[in-house]
Amino acid sequence: MGSALVILMIAFSNPSNADAADHEQENDRELWINFGMYSLHGKEEVDLNDSNFGFGVEYQFTETQSLTAGTFKNSDFEQSRYLGWYWLPLALGPVRFGGTFGIMDGYSKARNGKFFPAVLPAISYKRSRLGVNIYPIPGFSDNLYTAISIQVKIRID
Repeated sequence: MGSALVILMIAFSNPSNADAADHEQENDRELWINFGMYSLHGKEEVDLNDSNFGFGVEYQFTETQSLTAGTFKNSDFEQSRYLGWYWLPLALGPVRFGGTFGIMDGYSKARNGKFFPAVLPAISYKRSRLGVNIYPIPGFSDNLYTAISIQVKIRID
């Protein structure tokens, strides 16, 4: 699974017009950090952790693509780790739309807490040194609860 993710990231990050793309990529490179996220859950009758504190890093290498990794206290009050790739090909002004594709762990109801593939819709907005990522998370039986997660990020480069 991990090698497939690396191959996908390399394939999508290799532009056909190398000279123009190299110049474009140089201008788009940004490093961001975050301290977890806040999740609005749809199930009030279940005791869920809304404050998903943690630490993560996001490296944007083109206008539409980033790599991300981090850890956070998930909605089940367990520690999760993640590694992923953002692809945000659609734009409406400064707001970008797409998805994040990767792996995560720490959910004991999903693969007994082991790593599993994760594909989520993603919305991203940024200005200067402050940005926000929004993840509409669809529910999946009792393994994953419906939520809208909001992640504030700070540019550090």
